[in-house]
Amino acid sequence: MFKPIRSRIFNNVSARNFNWFKFPSSSTSNPLFYKHLDLYTDGFNKICPYKEFSHPGIYKITNRKNGMMYIGMSLDIRKRIKQHIRDAFLYRYDKSSRQHDDSSVVSQAVAENDFDFDYEILEKIPLIKARTLTTAQLKKLLREKEREWIMNYKSYERNVGYNQVK
Repeated sequence: MFKPIRSRIFNNVSARNFNWFKFPSSSTSNPLFYKHLDLYTDGFNKICPYKEFSHPGIYKITNRKNGMMYIGMSLDIRKRIKQHIRDAFLYRYDKSSRQHDDSSVVSQAVAENDFDFDYEILEKIPLIKARTLTTAQLKKLLREKEREWIMNYKSYERNVGYNQVK
């Protein structure tokens, strides 16, 4: 029942091999930040192909070094993973932008482990079904499914994952 449908792990492509985001110079003064930001489009498109990841659904981010994972939900998985990676770069290179919330735990882990993570879709909500639901209904459905996957993987346990709620 909890086997990922159409999951795909991009083992041969790691986020650490690519550069990600360009920000206005006001976002940070650290030159190392900009050193790592040149090949955003190619790298991100290899990790999160548009057709596979631009769906509502449940995703898993797994640390290759220690196997710890984070399970999340999004109305657009691709945008959400992009946001996690952007936040990780900001966490690493711009200390003033650090936040203290649930997603910052993932950003911190990604930044501190050299971006060496796999990105996987656990469950997609078909676009045909998603279009028949209101945004509130879709979010509720996604939260329920996210909780099921978190419970299945036990990613709320400290030594297993980064999720903070059971």
